[in-house]
Amino acid sequence: MKKIILLTILLGSACFLQAQDKFSKEILIKDFLEFTEILKATHPDPYSLFGGKMQFHRQAQNVMEGIDSAGLTKNEFRNVLSRFISKLQDGHTFIVRDNQEQKKTASKVLNLEFKILSDGLFVSQSVDGIYNGHRVLAVNGIPIDSLLSLVQMLDPCENIYGAYFSLVRILSSENSVHRLFPATENGKLRILLSKSKNRNTEYEIEYVDAGKRIIRSLSSAQLKTEMPKAAPFWYNFIDDAKKIVYFSYPSTYAREVIELQKSWGQDYTGNLKMLYNRYGLGQVPENYTEAIAKIPSINETFFEMLSKMKKNKSTHLIVDLRQNSGGWTPINSMSFYMLKGDAYFAYECEAEYNTLISERYLQKRNISIDDYNKQSGGNYKVGDYNFGYFMGGGWPGDMTLEDRRTANFEYNLPKDISGLEQLLSLNGNAAYSPKIVIVTSPATFSAAFHYMYFLQELCNAVVVGVSPRQAYNNGMESTFATLPETGVSISVSNSYQLFYPSDMEKGRVMIPDYPFTSTDFVKYNCDNNAEILYIMDLIASGKI
Repeated sequence: MKKIILLTILLGSACFLQAQDKFSKEILIKDFLEFTEILKATHPDPYSLFGGKMQFHRQAQNVMEGIDSAGLTKNEFRNVLSRFISKLQDGHTFIVRDNQEQKKTASKVLNLEFKILSDGLFVSQSVDGIYNGHRVLAVNGIPIDSLLSLVQMLDPCENIYGAYFSLVRILSSENSVHRLFPATENGKLRILLSKSKNRNTEYEIEYVDAGKRIIRSLSSAQLKTEMPKAAPFWYNFIDDAKKIVYFSYPSTYAREVIELQKSWGQDYTGNLKMLYNRYGLGQVPENYTEAIAKIPSINETFFEMLSKMKKNKSTHLIVDLRQNSGGWTPINSMSFYMLKGDAYFAYECEAEYNTLISERYLQKRNISIDDYNKQSGGNYKVGDYNFGYFMGGGWPGDMTLEDRRTANFEYNLPKDISGLEQLLSLNGNAAYSPKIVIVTSPATFSAAFHYMYFLQELCNAVVVGVSPRQAYNNGMESTFATLPETGVSISVSNSYQLFYPSDMEKGRVMIPDYPFTSTDFVKYNCDNNAEILYIMDLIASGKI
């Protein structure tokens, strides 16, 4: 029965047409062929999850034969491409959705908010808070398990938490919900909710303009965790004794991203403009020094935070990665040095980071294969793999930690990197080493996942929350391309990370030390910061 339901939904979704011009089948096939060529040339492993090279081409041929002879709209073609690459289960290989088109259609949002917990999908905010904490059993008569199976056929999902994440994203917008349901009933969804095993309620909820949402949480906690809107990261003491610091880190971007790109000879103007827009910094100054000075520095902020913690003899640092879907892993490296001192340079990471050297990868880095070989000390050709490890590594065994530190500052960091003076002042000592607690959610991804992992490895950090959608073993980084005929943009992984090379199944899902469940969520009154309240109690009880 489940297969019939899924097939019906898929066929219905394919029939839904938006008011857009259609591209002919001939043009669509041209772009699809270009799309597969980009995948084969750029992705480090495009074949395995299709069942091999022959099956990859067989399924690609099936897609081309199945394109409607009447053509497809741009969004319909995006959905075709997304279904094809969903088999890769790679969150860094995806079809870019057109934000400008979405803005034109003024999508409405669901007058309800979901929360993914370790034991399922629940309501976090509803009208008057009536259904907060209720489990979601079905939507429009389709059980959640069936919807999760469908989502994994529509979007690249690295694990079941990625499927939950994608499902919530699709249901939350009236524009995207048509990917699951060809039509909604009068702009509404029917959601089957459960408060207990024998108390189910079907709740009809509508899509409304974003400014007209009337949902609310039943928050009762007065935690000092409200982050300023214009800040990329932020910290604050959240207890009167100043023993616990809360560090909100919603995106792995900072001034250091621009400084690294500039030192590597990359075009940093795109990221510079993005950061100015994201944080409302106004017009980008033409002068580089002036431009980057307005962007907060992660090195300077982290050093300042640890200095205040040391002064107050603080015991715990809570690092909130619940909304962090990634960015630039390298900008976190010096926070490890601040926490561990020279012990950081003693760490030899065994996690592999393997890169396929493609033409597009070299173009992204603005480098030739000859220059790449000079920098890496290799003798690679385009199409070769550079097999390596995270965190640099490869230090000579007889090299002292002091010499490793000196070499790191000399060769791995730009001369004008922010916070350099503070870093040098440590002279191999840690700035401060509190107990670290990390908060995760299915949104935690990519560079944020790396930060979580290395804080565990280097600082024995404790993880509390819900499993990230990022798998330990999977594709990494994004190389972008635009298909010439339709203008559809795509992202393709150019590297592959292996934290557990011998155990691909273990490498699929990260399990927190303290999984956050519906019981915990309800206990803390479905508060927006229920996880933080839970951590505060764990600290008070001496468990962490």
